[in-house]
Amino acid sequence: MKKKKKIIHLAVSLVVLLALVGGYVAMTVMAPKEEDSSEQEDDKFDIVSMSKSDFRKITYSQDGEAIELVYDEDKEKWNTTNDADCPVDYYKVSNMMDTLGGLESTREIKGDDIDEESFGLTNPSKTIDVVLKDGTEGKFVIGGYNDVVDKYYFTKDDSDSVYLIDSTLYNTFDYNLVGLAEVEDFPSVAEQDLYEVSLEKGGKTTYFVDKKDAAHKKNEDEIPDCVWYSGTSLNKVSKVSDTDAMSEFITGICGLSNSETVTYKKTDADMKKYGLDTPKTLTLTVKYTEMKSDESDSDKNPQIIDKSYTLYVGGKDKKSGEYYITTSDSKSIYTMNVSKVETLLGILK
Repeated sequence: MKKKKKIIHLAVSLVVLLALVGGYVAMTVMAPKEEDSSEQEDDKFDIVSMSKSDFRKITYSQDGEAIELVYDEDKEKWNTTNDADCPVDYYKVSNMMDTLGGLESTREIKGDDIDEESFGLTNPSKTIDVVLKDGTEGKFVIGGYNDVVDKYYFTKDDSDSVYLIDSTLYNTFDYNLVGLAEVEDFPSVAEQDLYEVSLEKGGKTTYFVDKKDAAHKKNEDEIPDCVWYSGTSLNKVSKVSDTDAMSEFITGICGLSNSETVTYKKTDADMKKYGLDTPKTLTLTVKYTEMKSDESDSDKNPQIIDKSYTLYVGGKDKKSGEYYITTSDSKSIYTMNVSKVETLLGILK
């Protein structure tokens, strides 16, 4: 009896094993044969060759919308005809041109082996149209994604072949208008340039003042170390006792940066929507000095001018957990890394 059960158990195991092997074989048969990763690197070959300086117009599909980019030769910059107010990020467009212009493949599929429907070419993942400086036009199609070989199917208008490419091209063109917008930088400020900071949270404002900053304003050769004082008003401040916390706070201010664009032309409705009309988290005002040289007269001493900006931090994005932020002189709303905001709040603990 035990022997019979053992035979039945082995038979069932064999059937399961054969089913698994059969499924794997079916998947590999449906996908073009790929060599191992080391051989793929050696077997790469060029399938598109265009110089970045020749691009004049790029149109691509994104979320059902055609995004059109046009190069302005007079201003030497890229704009989008979808919205003239969108501050197009040159580096993102530059990456598009580099990637498409030097596209490589690991495999070419020809003739009867091409199945446009199963390759996703009848309903493409993305289409890209370009116009070059000499008027030459080109059309490129990214088909479906084959997760067995981790590649996309790709074809172009001057070829009857289909190629396998990695995901770089798709990812490089994976931007809507907001994603194309340039992310602004914060002013480049060194610790010794800061002389006053105020941080408001929950209706209470704390001021931080560097009382040794007078030397900097007089443009003296030797600038003393910053000595920070704090208080609830500028007239009532005392020396900061926790120098490590203050150092972390100032370093955090000097290292502020935005993550992603939420909108590049904010409205009052946007400010309210993202908790920025009456900032939910904090308001930070930074005052600093900046040297301005007269390039036309090298004999003149650099002029030291006072500058400032105010950072408003609102609510949190539910998906990323990052904070919504904007500044007093920006038309945009961005997200900011949680750790950067928490560094600013840390001084109040």
